[in-house]
Amino acid sequence: MNKNVLTAVWVVILVVVSAGICQADTVVTTDGRILQGSIESQEPDGTVYMKLKYGSVVVPRARIASMKRGQTLAPVTRQRQTTASADAKAKSEAAGPAYYMLPIVGEIGVEVKAEYLEKAMALARSRSHILVLYIDSPGGSVAETEKIVSVLSRAKGIRTMAYVRRAMSAAAVIAMACQDICMDPEATIGGAVPYTVGPAGTPKAVSEKFKSAMRAQCRIAAELGGHSPLIMEGMIDPAIALVVKTVNGTPQVAVGSGGKVLKASGKILTLTAKEAVECGLAKGIVENPDDACRMLGLQTWRQAKWGGWLQMTIAAKTTRSRLTVKTRRDEFQKKVGPQLEKIEDAMVKIRSDIKVTMATKAMIDRNYDMQVAMVNARYKEAMKRAHRKSAYSAYESAELRDGAISARTSGLHSRLSSHQSQMMSLKTKVNTLKAQYGLLLRQKRKLMADAPV
Repeated sequence: MNKNVLTAVWVVILVVVSAGICQADTVVTTDGRILQGSIESQEPDGTVYMKLKYGSVVVPRARIASMKRGQTLAPVTRQRQTTASADAKAKSEAAGPAYYMLPIVGEIGVEVKAEYLEKAMALARSRSHILVLYIDSPGGSVAETEKIVSVLSRAKGIRTMAYVRRAMSAAAVIAMACQDICMDPEATIGGAVPYTVGPAGTPKAVSEKFKSAMRAQCRIAAELGGHSPLIMEGMIDPAIALVVKTVNGTPQVAVGSGGKVLKASGKILTLTAKEAVECGLAKGIVENPDDACRMLGLQTWRQAKWGGWLQMTIAAKTTRSRLTVKTRRDEFQKKVGPQLEKIEDAMVKIRSDIKVTMATKAMIDRNYDMQVAMVNARYKEAMKRAHRKSAYSAYESAELRDGAISARTSGLHSRLSSHQSQMMSLKTKVNTLKAQYGLLLRQKRKLMADAPV
């Protein structure tokens, strides 16, 4: 009887222990860290989304040294804990990876600033997530846009997506810095022509050098998101003509003709939701961000509410309450308008002075050449007289030749000395004017760095 009881007890213990054993996946990183948990999904590029005991992580393919599925973890002694853990795991897997949505809503540089975005992203810490930027913006500051793109470029190992309702001008640059773009049915994206505010408070075309710098920044954003730089170029440059060609079933944007016209020369590229998908810029069209997971190849996902949206919204409202668009433009005009006008007038005067100085230099060069020619002509005439005199008196002929040579040498030397002195003076003047012009140009650029666009 006692032997049967002991046998029954051992059977129960083995059943409980066996039920408490769970299988786990193991990922070893290149820096030697060992991560044990559940691999929720693996992207085509090899990136692994992994659920750990205390949260989730995203491990890029480049950081994975080895990966094993189904290693045994230590057994759980309580059946209730095992059941609860399995239920929680199943619920988490059913909900999919987390997406962390932050607002890019309002004017860039006013409601939307790089510091606001960076602080909101910091709330996620190292938790695994997909960063979704909800974009509804008319554009704004080029300088602030550059800072925001820089913040996104530092978000290593995080997948980024832009959900676009309206992304105009600078906001289009931010959208294209994201790896994936999804469009609202009524969305538009494009029109990134830079301009500054003139002394009268009206839009004014920027210099070609400034446009070139902005094109470079836009190319950086497009490359960061993995999108065609030509699309960004078409949003800036009205001269370029773009078409869409299908290559191996994939739409590709090209310059020139031979495909479906995307943008004619003389126009700025602004895309509707449908056009953005057709040219390959956007993954698809969805009515709300919750449904965008399908465009990323996910069955489902869950929104992570880590406080970033609320934090950025409060910061945006506070900033807007302090500074409206009209007030900001008026203050900018009042602050730098007279100074800019003064700088531009000085630059015009310097350009005029340089032109006059160069004309003077050319005139002095011509006069010098004429004087040299006259000295040489007199020398030749004197040498002819000396030659004729040699028939009558060798002594007088020699004196005439020596006098001609001495007069020529003295004349050329004096004129060369005067010419070099004048040229040195003019060269110094031109260099001084160019240095002054460069200083004024740097002052102007510094003032225009915060100009609303």
